[in-house]
Amino acid sequence: MRKDPTEFRERFAKWKAGEKVYEAGLPKYGGGKGDIDFHDDVTKHIIRKEGVLTAPTDIGDGKISVGSGLTQQKYIDQCKRNGNKWSQKENYIAVKDTVRGFENSLRGILPEYDQYPAEMRKALIDIIYNIGEGGLKNSPKFLSAMKLHNWNEAKR
Repeated sequence: MRKDPTEFRERFAKWKAGEKVYEAGLPKYGGGKGDIDFHDDVTKHIIRKEGVLTAPTDIGDGKISVGSGLTQQKYIDQCKRNGNKWSQKENYIAVKDTVRGFENSLRGILPEYDQYPAEMRKALIDIIYNIGEGGLKNSPKFLSAMKLHNWNEAKR
């Protein structure tokens, strides 16, 4: 089931206050040895948090989900073509693809998205992953505060 958006606003507020909000702390992104890819880090975080459904499952409200909270019809159909089986590899690829898609959506919603620190971008992807693009667009106070860099208002 989808999470309550309040949880994500609280996580964002903790991050803004300087607290570490993800298990791994602040990963080092880049091309150096030992660095990790931002999309891989966000994908792994979402999979750990959401868990993995290995077959299409009714999550309520008439929604069907597979993998780590994936409700897009293309993934449901893919799972059905595979005999209602969903592998860890398929899940990872699908979640990473979804993360990249949501990141593109965030660039359209918040034009300064790419200038935000990695932890803020990670929190925003987490939010949109759980409440969807429509849910985020229907949060005018939050979006207005983000665009104005009014972090105290955004965390409410």
